[in-house]
Amino acid sequence: MNKIIKTLSVFLLLVMSSLSYALTSEENLIQKSFLVVSALECSVLTEDEKERERLFMLGYNNAKQFYETIKSDPSIYPKIKQKVPMILLESGGPTTDFIIGYVYAGLTSDTYKKLGSETTLWSALKANMYREKNCLLIK
Repeated sequence: MNKIIKTLSVFLLLVMSSLSYALTSEENLIQKSFLVVSALECSVLTEDEKERERLFMLGYNNAKQFYETIKSDPSIYPKIKQKVPMILLESGGPTTDFIIGYVYAGLTSDTYKKLGSETTLWSALKANMYREKNCLLIK
């Protein structure tokens, strides 16, 4: 009997502690927004074609979920608008894919502005930015 109570106590403790770490839908959406920006930026920086495609699709799929969630529940927008990257909220358009394309174009443009006009250095600068942004950690 004592062993059952201890086991049950440990189980309840684990369940309760995991519940305290569960994210609200707003917090999840905020995290997703930063993943979108990071993955899309890193897709511009990598020289590896497979990694570029993987990062782009990761950003694209999460962006699609982000915008579809906001469209399906407009009450979420006011709760998150101050906490997500501005580029995700300053865009609009007729379809989700159009908006994602606009965001990607903006992030690409910003990245190349940071690289500067000396194109012979781009490869080295991109590799350095890729490391600084911890792009290898994005899974």
